[in-house]
Amino acid sequence: MRGAKALVYAISLFAIGTTVASAQEFYRPLTRAEKSAYEACLYTIWVNDYCGATTVVVPWAASRVRACVIANGGNRFPVAWPRPVSAEDYCRAAVLNVP
Repeated sequence: MRGAKALVYAISLFAIGTTVASAQEFYRPLTRAEKSAYEACLYTIWVNDYCGATTVVVPWAASRVRACVIANGGNRFPVAWPRPVSAEDYCRAAVLNVP
């Protein structure tokens, strides 16, 4: 019984340690190339949100939104829609290839 408790304790410590390590990896400072990609991602999201918010919602508005995005250079980074998290967390995860 005592050995089983020790094993469970060791496994839980390992699980907590790997979670903390991955969180530290996620919020570490970005390299120059990663920062550039991160900023391109944020800019793409901002332009898409701006163009979507300022275009009148009508059936033919999709082409206007697309034209607005292209005109403002908002197609620099591939972004999945919809985003389940904040733009900052989405872009950091995309740059660091975190699932």
